[in-house]
Amino acid sequence: GPVRSELSLLAALAPLLSTNLRAQVSPHITVTDASLQGAAAVRFTAPAHVARELWRRRLGPGRYGPLDCDIGYRRGDSWVSELCEGAPVREFARFRFRAQPPSINVGEARADRAAIRLLAADPSEHEQRHNFVKDSRVVLAARAKGRARGRLLREFQLSYPHLLAADIYPGQQWNDSERNNADPGTRAGGLPVPAPRRLWAS
Repeated sequence: GPVRSELSLLAALAPLLSTNLRAQVSPHITVTDASLQGAAAVRFTAPAHVARELWRRRLGPGRYGPLDCDIGYRRGDSWVSELCEGAPVREFARFRFRAQPPSINVGEARADRAAIRLLAADPSEHEQRHNFVKDSRVVLAARAKGRARGRLLREFQLSYPHLLAADIYPGQQWNDSERNNADPGTRAGGLPVPAPRRLWAS
């Protein structure tokens, strides 16, 4: 039955259930986005101290409340968006959906999973803490809580083996849709031209 399957899976993965306290924060920031037609991911390199601060302020269990409430976490007033809009990005992934996802949030989760899979395929990205940026509050909150339902949960489950095997620790951050660097790639557009970089992000 399902309970036996879950216990068997837990037993098989038990050797991987550990935390590398020495894992460093990667300076490479991954931004993902999706439309109902396709998904895309871009990456940029931030100064080491900025990447560490981004990780320190990541959204997690009990820490997703600031969205739309606190200064710096609102649409038009997002410090993560300011960092992203001034960054020259490089394309990391771009693909069209074979079938339209049942919701935009499932598409966002697929974009997230694709980026995780690519990171796991590159040994130089292993054993690191990675910052992920997206504009879907639903996916962010579900990732932060560690639970979801239906197709969204399925997308999360498909990403977990890659995270475990590659010893990758994902940290989640929100940016507003208007300044999401990956957005043009979901609609067959090119890479965005970066805005002047803010002094604090230098």
